[in-house]
Amino acid sequence: MSKWSYVYGEEIAKAGSVESFVFSRISYKKRLIKAICKHASKSGRILEIGCGSGASLAFLGSLGYSVSGIDSDVNMIRIAKEVVGFSNNKVDIRVGDLFNWPDEIGFQDLVFSNGVLEHFSNERIVEAIQYCLSKSETVIISVPTNYFSNSQRIHGDERFLSVKFWKKIINDSGAECLETFGFCFKNKVLETIYCFTRGLFPIRPPFIGFVLKKSGQAKYFFGV
Repeated sequence: MSKWSYVYGEEIAKAGSVESFVFSRISYKKRLIKAICKHASKSGRILEIGCGSGASLAFLGSLGYSVSGIDSDVNMIRIAKEVVGFSNNKVDIRVGDLFNWPDEIGFQDLVFSNGVLEHFSNERIVEAIQYCLSKSETVIISVPTNYFSNSQRIHGDERFLSVKFWKKIINDSGAECLETFGFCFKNKVLETIYCFTRGLFPIRPPFIGFVLKKSGQAKYFFGV
């Protein structure tokens, strides 16, 4: 059993049911889910990179979206296949690498990841963004920020970096940003201020998300 599968296995057991687990995971990702629904059509194809427990895919599938996911951890794939059954919709879950998707996946309308890219070096992050944009019309990445301390690492190799850092990485990748959003606030007042001011007020969001397009396709940008 991998470290991540142990962590999520414990969370599912604690939640009491797969349904409760899915809703507990989605509760802090509402802004991410909202961004995905905003930029994906119901008739389009959505792929999650590093799908982990599959909770996001289970929820999106329950909304009627055509979703699939890949993860390099075989143990997490087993958990995800159980979790996505909640959606009552066919969700394709398979072992796959961030930098080399299975051929069967093909071109996607939207690709997203949550809590994945912070595990890689700067160069590999740039490569990942470029690769995803070569395989998809829209890419949404969300990562933890330096709101967290190093003592809060779960896997051990997470890099909790600033929003400024992520903006530079996106710029280095040649991608353009349509939208940014912060989420996972435990304080609703801070979340309201952050959303109302579109991130201009000096509040560090626990997680930051970016909606990306290939250079020349972006039409607007909400700075953070």
